[in-house]
Amino acid sequence: MGPDTDPSIADHQRLTETTSSPSGAGAPHVSPEEESELTTSDDPRRSERRRLLHERRRRRRVGLVVLGVVGALVGAGIGIWLATRGSGSSTSTSANTYLADGVRAQLAGQLPLADADYLHVIRLDPHNKIAWYDLGVIQQQSGNKQQAETDYGRAIAVDSRYVPALYNLGTLVAPADPASAARIYEKVISIQPGMAAAHLNLGFALKAMGQYANGQAQIAEALRLDPSLSPSGSSNTTTPPNPAPSS
Repeated sequence: MGPDTDPSIADHQRLTETTSSPSGAGAPHVSPEEESELTTSDDPRRSERRRLLHERRRRRRVGLVVLGVVGALVGAGIGIWLATRGSGSSTSTSANTYLADGVRAQLAGQLPLADADYLHVIRLDPHNKIAWYDLGVIQQQSGNKQQAETDYGRAIAVDSRYVPALYNLGTLVAPADPASAARIYEKVISIQPGMAAAHLNLGFALKAMGQYANGQAQIAEALRLDPSLSPSGSSNTTTPPNPAPSS
């Protein structure tokens, strides 16, 4: 890691270092400077990144097929995101490409590859809330809760009304701090009143704080909105990798 590396990005290097790297899902785009850095450095972290890049290229050459349903999801999401962001610059186009590759890899369970793609997006666009959010999902799925909180927080710093990051942050803090979780869920509901899972989790957070009646009212509202939810436990499943804002 060079002296100018953003510490927030460097924190994610450990995922690549400690997680076995499955097969790739599409060749990344590498600048000549990055290529030179990757081929001349003895840094084991860069060696691992170089291995991942070469594996992706090999699979692109043999024609890796992405499932149609995944392609449709990613294509629709990226289309929405492009409509909101604009695609006038080469930097934006490159960031969009890495974002699409990251979502494909993440949906396929290839977390180290997805992590690397999202970090490329952040290097190109440090204020990309979607990449920060998806990095948080990877960290939460990998059990790195502290880093997940940081990544969700960075997404929220870009957009304080970004529901996916707010909701997932609530699921992280609820066990240790139900009062903070309740405030997060209340904000989610103020933005997206029909989100049944947020009502359910708010209900359980309120009950954990001793506010039984208010908690029961929120649980009842959650079941009204979505009768399939279980009233016996909170909905702590993370929302999926997000190629476009869902709010």
